[in-house]
Amino acid sequence: MLPTLSQITVVFAIAGACLGFGLHRIEGEGPSLEVVLSKLLSASLIPTGVMLLLCAFDTSLLSSVEDVGLYIAAAGIMLLVVAIRTLSK
Repeated sequence: MLPTLSQITVVFAIAGACLGFGLHRIEGEGPSLEVVLSKLLSASLIPTGVMLLLCAFDTSLLSSVEDVGLYIAAAGIMLLVVAIRTLSK
C-alpha cells in the first residue's frame, strides 16, 4: 500500500526539524524553537508542492488526495507570504 500525502508530509516535517536541529548543533549553537519550526514547516510543504504541480498536469489526481482543501489553502498562504515579503522590501 502506498503512503498517503499526510504520511509523506509528516516524514518530511520530521526530517526538516532534524536537519535544522543538526545543522545548528554542528555550528556549535543551540537552535531556537523558531529555527526548528521554520525548517519543519518548510520541509513539510515539499510533498504538497510536488502534489500540486502534478495536479496541474492531471486534474483528476485532485479527487484522490485527502483533505485537498487544506493543501490548497497552505499553498495560497505561502503565495501571500512571499508576495507580501517581496512587496514590503
